Amino acid sequence: MIENYGQAFRIIREDKKISIRHLEKIYKKAYPNRPISASNISKFEREETNIGFPTIVNLLNVLNIPVSEYVLEVEELQDSVSDDFRGIKEAYFLEDTKRLNYLKDYYKKNSGVLIRYEHLSILCDCLIQSINNHKVIFEDIKIIQYYLLSIENWHYYSFS
Repeated sequence: MIENYGQAFRIIREDKKISIRHLEKIYKKAYPNRPISASNISKFEREETNIGFPTIVNLLNVLNIPVSEYVLEVEELQDSVSDDFRGIKEAYFLEDTKRLNYLKDYYKKNSGVLIRYEHLSILCDCLIQSINNHKVIFEDIKIIQYYLLSIENWHYYSFS
């Protein structure tokens, strides 16, 4: 899975006001030998699976979106991921549990949007426990551990 590619694609698709079902239909007409299901497109947009760059390019072609516009959207989201981690890091080093609780609640509320938000919520909670000298609940960490061990490209999940 490649972080932000699905989210960037969803933003572009929604800007075009095209449903996933409609996209599936027009894609099948344009590329009958390379079908993709609405379910796979949806999972890709939620960052739960990778559909491969050639398929992404084909989907962009169907939407009449240049790859360069898509890359710009991905880069913009990359900046937001870095901002997420930077904000958590700053709050942790300042031992600002109020801010970490706010971030934890925000990410938890939006965890249905991206798997990353669920992980960030758990991370905030673990850091709060650490600041308060409480034991971190291992079951929470197992959620992130299971995800990281199940994806093929770990380096796409981390950001410098």
